Amino acid sequence: MISLAVTQAQLLNRLDDKQLFAALSNSQVIQDVQVLSADASGQPITGSDYRKEVSRRVYDIRNRIVHMKEGGSQSSQQLLTPYGPEARNLSADLHLIRFLAEHTMEYWSAPL
Repeated sequence: MISLAVTQAQLLNRLDDKQLFAALSNSQVIQDVQVLSADASGQPITGSDYRKEVSRRVYDIRNRIVHMKEGGSQSSQQLLTPYGPEARNLSADLHLIRFLAEHTMEYWSAPL
């Protein structure tokens, strides 16, 4: 859905926010989720299509939350607890998900 609703250019424009991208490309901010690829200077890779990496990251976070509600996971993936240290670090992901949700709603409401 992300690949349909958001263009590569729109996503790169959003990832141009240095603080946002720094959090999304740092594996220490939230563990066991997809991190976005960065160039040698820690910036977005010019011309890269981040839509699949972003989709995977959103799905990974979703899984960590859902498995917490279900009482655990069979995989080695850690759970994302509501009051754990990582929960305080979800700010960048929440900004990204809001951006994706707005574009997705606009895209799918156009035919209506």
